[in-house]
Amino acid sequence: MSKKILITLLLCCSVLGNLFAQENPTAPENEVQQDTLLFDAIIESTLKGKRFKFYGDTKLTFNQAYFSNWISGGVSSLSGLFGVNYHIDYSDRTGLAWDTNIILSVGFTEIPDLNVTRKTDDRFEIESIVGKPMLGHWKFAGTVKLKTQLFEGFQMFAEQGDTRRLTTDRFSPVLLQAGIGFYYKKQDNFWLNITPASARFIFIDKKFTTDIADNTTYLGVEKGKGSAFFLGFALTGLYRTKLMDNISMVNRFNIYSNYLREFANVDFEINTSVRFKVNNAISSNIVFHAIYDHDIVQKLQFRELFGMGIQIDI
Repeated sequence: MSKKILITLLLCCSVLGNLFAQENPTAPENEVQQDTLLFDAIIESTLKGKRFKFYGDTKLTFNQAYFSNWISGGVSSLSGLFGVNYHIDYSDRTGLAWDTNIILSVGFTEIPDLNVTRKTDDRFEIESIVGKPMLGHWKFAGTVKLKTQLFEGFQMFAEQGDTRRLTTDRFSPVLLQAGIGFYYKKQDNFWLNITPASARFIFIDKKFTTDIADNTTYLGVEKGKGSAFFLGFALTGLYRTKLMDNISMVNRFNIYSNYLREFANVDFEINTSVRFKVNNAISSNIVFHAIYDHDIVQKLQFRELFGMGIQIDI
């Protein structure tokens, strides 16, 4: 519990620090001009009172290893990762802002010698925030977030001849979260969404709760049921920065605490992606992803991905 609280406090301090941080004086000239332009100047010079902005990237990454008669040993493998991350931002002269983020990331590793294919990533997320001006760069906002997966998930048992057990299914679980709160956004490289009243629904296939033990849950869903409801406090945000030339970093974070069940058990998710750009088409990426969700597994989940491939910016 103490480690979890410490991580949460450090994250909150980082968020507040970024919130009141000054603009980066070393940013490229064209980037500074884009970010420091008055909002009215942008919308009047583009879409006559309405501003529509679409941007993001598509990446395709491969990693391959091959061994033949290699005396020191080794296993041939082939892995690939496909991902899209797009933003759709709309605003008008009344101050209405509607920001939507779509993320899809799918990855697999194949080991031909063992005739095994394993999943390395499987995420599909849509988050949409609608806000009206309140004070300065703060807006009164409503938020909807959908998160799920596209393929089955298995727990592997190598000691039993590499057998496996189904743990999740296609579009199971589905997490749907909606709430009202306050949205801060001054520039595209940082935003913060505070939702004091956030409803969360988890939908799963009932086959996963049919045979579980009494007084236990599967991903927070009770025995014999296919869904669960939570009401709590949510804090989400994004911070994007340039570490140096051709190296950029994006941090996404999400904190949730349930009012109805064990409020002190704070769930959090931190996703850090660092991109090393070689040229306009080729880049490498490294991802650090940490999750703690008390209802899913009472341990810190962590994964790291690294690869080089093709990335297309829009």
